[in-house]
Amino acid sequence: MKLYAQNVGFNATLNTYRAKQVIKFAKGKTCLEIGCGSGQITKYLVKYFKEVSVIDMESKHINNLPKYKNILSKQIGKFEDSHFYETYDYIVCTNIVEHIEHLDLFFKALKSVCNSRTIIFISVPNAKSYNRQLGVELGMLKDYLNLGKQDKAVGHKKMFTPSVLEFDLKLSEFKILKIGTMIYKPFPNSMMNKLPKSIINKCLNYKMKDNGAEIYVVCKIK
Repeated sequence: MKLYAQNVGFNATLNTYRAKQVIKFAKGKTCLEIGCGSGQITKYLVKYFKEVSVIDMESKHINNLPKYKNILSKQIGKFEDSHFYETYDYIVCTNIVEHIEHLDLFFKALKSVCNSRTIIFISVPNAKSYNRQLGVELGMLKDYLNLGKQDKAVGHKKMFTPSVLEFDLKLSEFKILKIGTMIYKPFPNSMMNKLPKSIINKCLNYKMKDNGAEIYVVCKIK
């Protein structure tokens, strides 16, 4: 998976906002973070959970994570190829699913680390976001579900709408507890970076229905 400007500019703002949403639904004592990156959300999880496990495809991310006392397990590689021998109370998977080529294998692996009480938080970029719709209007994208040049550059394999993500999860026998979109993002990141902080704050707090920059789902196994 290619990573691009993971915690720079507007992406850094998104990371902070996303982490706050993740913590809103956090429950239990143990947590697994799939695709921890450079730890933008991990630093919040270690404050909430007694035990945290992390996995990422990039060895530099795992090796450079701060030495948090309550991170009990670190793994490098694809989650669907990994080996976990326990279940977790809370599983976090932010902006990873859109990079997965074989979703059926990924979701099968995800279910293997769940028990009947496990809560899962998933977020993905929204194909129907305002900025992608603008891209279609300007001829930069043929269709909002198409992978654009930037999508391919960062390793996206599939774009999701709320209904597409919901369908895929239900097909793999997950129960949806809550689904929605978040973050008003009218322009690409390159333009969002130039907006004053006051405007950015309004965008973050603007109530969204189906056209926010990201889709979030809270779910569990059936």
